[in-house]
Amino acid sequence: MNRLRLRSAPASSAATPARPRRARRREMPFIVLALICGAGLVSCRVLEASGPGPPPRGAPPVVVFREDSVGPDDVDVTLVVQTSSDRARLLSLFCDRWPGRVAAAVLSPRADDGASVVSELADVAGCGRGEVARIESFRATVGGMTETARLSRGRLSLRALTSRNDSYPINALRNAALELATTSHVLVLDIDFLPSTELYGAILAQRAVLASTERLAAIVPAFSRKGEFKDASMAEWREQLLANRDLAPATLATLAPCLATGRCIQFDATWNPDAHSTTDSARWLEQAAGYLDVAVRAAARSLRTPPVIGRDPPSHLDQTAVPPLRFVRCFESSRYEPYLVLRRSEAPEYDENFVGYGKNKIEYVSRLRYSGFSFAVLPLGFVCHCPHPLSRDKRSWLKEPRGKRAVDRLYKAAVSGMVDNVKKDPAAAAVVNRTWLCKQPRRRKTR
Repeated sequence: MNRLRLRSAPASSAATPARPRRARRREMPFIVLALICGAGLVSCRVLEASGPGPPPRGAPPVVVFREDSVGPDDVDVTLVVQTSSDRARLLSLFCDRWPGRVAAAVLSPRADDGASVVSELADVAGCGRGEVARIESFRATVGGMTETARLSRGRLSLRALTSRNDSYPINALRNAALELATTSHVLVLDIDFLPSTELYGAILAQRAVLASTERLAAIVPAFSRKGEFKDASMAEWREQLLANRDLAPATLATLAPCLATGRCIQFDATWNPDAHSTTDSARWLEQAAGYLDVAVRAAARSLRTPPVIGRDPPSHLDQTAVPPLRFVRCFESSRYEPYLVLRRSEAPEYDENFVGYGKNKIEYVSRLRYSGFSFAVLPLGFVCHCPHPLSRDKRSWLKEPRGKRAVDRLYKAAVSGMVDNVKKDPAAAAVVNRTWLCKQPRRRKTR
């Protein structure tokens, strides 16, 4: 689907021929939109232009308007997920655990598979059981991909896309799924991370802060269920996960013993501890345990209170007992890449230059940090990773050092651009980096 383009008029000069009146009339709405944005009458987001094929470098921006005023009662969250078609049936697990809206982008191998993919998912996904499924088939260009079909059923909105790129277009798919979100806030996950059943309620319990705080990124703690699936096929792993839907803990009550027995760990704690160490998952778990203790004692008092006919039982749980967001003072590492709840109008697009495996989320979190976002850990809710066979892109990443170096160069160039933008804009420099990197102790040189 093509987006409207905001074209800048050429500089006036005697040599410039006058444009026809019809052309000027066509451009007038775009000029008015630009003036409204400049005046600050509404909030605008600048998105990459898209049309037939990927936009050329330096393409004119597209202006999209979004209202920023959000009250506590307006706060709602869409779970945004991207996946390949061979994993898409796992969306039923998301629908089982997440009572809110789900937006998904599914990559199918061939353009003619889109309609069959969405038809199958209309029956598999549990977000709209008992409701009529609306399926549309068409061709439209989205972020260098081709959208072939779209599904809308109950809480689920899904689009099927295909790409000629050999590498998995992970960030382009994330952007495509984000475009389906209509709620005030979004949580972008990958298909191998399942939300806890308490996560949606835990987010809504922070409505007041989420509505009143600009540039706030709420961190969702991430854990992983230990397991060995390297020798299994993707189909075998998928069917095993669908058959054992509780493989990944769904509640705090099941997560705690899983962590205590070593069957669960902080995500990537073995190979990349910097990825989620700033969350301080141990402190998060202690805070959650404190709340559960208060809630259990309140429940016991409620059971001991005799019921009165015709009256609702009184609440024995003080609402202030819900733990507040815990703000992060600094990042322990620039490699920190948590999953985040963001206000939809403030969430930037993902950089679609990142494809395949490596640093796509790290770059995004860095961009948020350089844009002046503050970060706070969400209490009570969490996500849990389900171990799976290595993807083709991950295998390529491990085998080919050249691919790693290319991604490293892309990431360094992106961060360098963020720093340059801050230096050029004094207003941005005043708010940038509300969350700095922690000072690391100097290591003594060993002989």
